Amino acid sequence: MFTGLVEDLGEIIQVEGGTAGFSMVIASHFDLAFPDIGSSIAVDGVCLTVVGINKNRFTVDISPETLKKTTLQWKKKGDQVNLERALQV
Repeated sequence: MFTGLVEDLGEIIQVEGGTAGFSMVIASHFDLAFPDIGSSIAVDGVCLTVVGINKNRFTVDISPETLKKTTLQWKKKGDQVNLERALQV
């Protein structure tokens, strides 16, 4: 669950695509102790799962179906995205 409030403006550092979808690396000002691997994060309002963390960057995988139904398919290196971490329960 998310609050609907943007917490950070991230920058796309890398985008790799293929038939299985995209992998996207995003730089953030978050304290990356949270999110951790497996956490949900909203990227431009799209709920994605964190699959990797390295310093101030995290990686998400984006499925072909998600790409078809969202604006993430047009994102490229250098673009900025709104970020929101999931609520901790």
